[in-house]
Amino acid sequence: MSAKAMHITSLSLLVVTTVLVIVAFSGTNGDSGVPWAKTVINFRNTECQSQELYGLKNFRQSYKNCVGQNDETIKYDSDKCDDSDTDNSQYCSKCSGAGKTVISMFSIALALICVSAVLIVMRLNDTNSGSDSGCTGKRLLVTLTLGGLTAVLAIAFATWSGDCFNALVKATKHLSDKNFVDQTTAQLMGGFAVTVVACFTAGVATLIEFFTSQSASASENEAK
Repeated sequence: MSAKAMHITSLSLLVVTTVLVIVAFSGTNGDSGVPWAKTVINFRNTECQSQELYGLKNFRQSYKNCVGQNDETIKYDSDKCDDSDTDNSQYCSKCSGAGKTVISMFSIALALICVSAVLIVMRLNDTNSGSDSGCTGKRLLVTLTLGGLTAVLAIAFATWSGDCFNALVKATKHLSDKNFVDQTTAQLMGGFAVTVVACFTAGVATLIEFFTSQSASASENEAK
């Protein structure tokens, strides 16, 4: 594959990564956008069921076939978030901290995406013109920025899974031991999944740019 095609491929992967990050970022609130986790609690001897959709800043608690219960959105750092009866899971504080970390990582990711896009376009222009000016430096810089992008996205989904989701699993497992609870489930959702995919596409783009040379000599060899 030619250097031009490689740069276009990595630029396309960067566009895909950008879209995925924006989609994952839409899950800031549990009541809108793409949720990052979900728990379901089925109560014993009744059809009552509660479902919680977790975003980066809050979660949406909704009820089905439950008398006297109203749906509500609860912020992790508010007094309404009560994890006192969940075997010290501390999911309120842990999900709050994890959400803030993910938002910070996404902010950094968007900045790195902009810088990476500019550098890839510069390398593509150099390939089209056959210029060797700053070839090694641009190659190193774009590898570092794309590698940094991959790293911050990995930190984002690892933090959410390791801190918030683990706390939710612990909390639901504790509730399942209660006499009034029949069954509980906890699962990761779309926000987490698309961040993992975004990390993968960014990683592939990193490897492509690292192994692609746009030097004039290389272009001549490809043309032969």
